[in-house]
This record gives sequence, structure tokens and C-alpha cells, in this order.
Amino acid sequence: MDMLKRVVAVYLVGASVVTAAHFILSSFYPDGVNSGQIWDILNPLMAAGTVAALVVHWVRRHRLDSEGEDGAVTREYLGANVSFYAAALLAVLLFWNWFDAITAGGEPQGQTHRFIWTLVNPAFIVLAGVTGCHLWRTASRQ
Repeated sequence: MDMLKRVVAVYLVGASVVTAAHFILSSFYPDGVNSGQIWDILNPLMAAGTVAALVVHWVRRHRLDSEGEDGAVTREYLGANVSFYAAALLAVLLFWNWFDAITAGGEPQGQTHRFIWTLVNPAFIVLAGVTGCHLWRTASRQ
């Protein structure tokens, strides 16, 4: 199980770094580079990373609930719940926007969808990075 945790951790941190690099550097690309084509490659990677983060945090949350703490709000409990609901919100926004981009074909998305991308991309970078680091730490503890 530790090996699987480490593999997913490396994937999440790698996807986070690649997405961050493209998000930050895309404004410096020359005019001939179509950054939309790069996003077409990154979006499935982000979708897989978001689903992985959602599963990781759901399992973490479920484990804490099954331990049956006496209703105390601990740092671990708060972190698990915030991370889970952040991953759920990210998943909803990412898939809504991505499916709209797919169905739009070659047409550019509207301002609302472009604004949502400016929220989704940094949120994915943070969530995937934090989840990857959490998985790496928990795999090395056991």
C-alpha cells in the first residue's frame, strides 16, 4: 500500500508542478504557441489528479469517522474535512468547465468559463500539491 501511496503522491506533485509551470509561463509564450493545445493535454491529467485527491480525502475522512472520536474537532478532523470538500468543489468546477470546453469544439469559451479556469487551475495546483505531500508523509510513517 505504501508503494501505491508514493506513486499517487509523485503523480499529484508532478501534475501540480507541470500545471503551475504552464499556468505561470503561458503568458510568456511566443505568439505562435497555442497554449490551449497544452491545456487540452493537461485537463485529463488534472481530472485524474482531482479524482485521486477526492478519493484520498474521502478515505481519510471516512477513516477518521470510523475511529469514533467523541465529536472533538481536532486538527486532523478539520484538515480531512476541508480537504475533502475542497476536492469535491474543485471536481465539480473542473468537470463542468472541461466538459463545456469539449462540447464547444473549436469555439472559445465565454468569460464566465474563462474566469472559472482562473480559479480551477491554482486550486488544482494547491490541492494536488498538498495531497501529494500528505500521501508521501503518511506512506513514510508506516
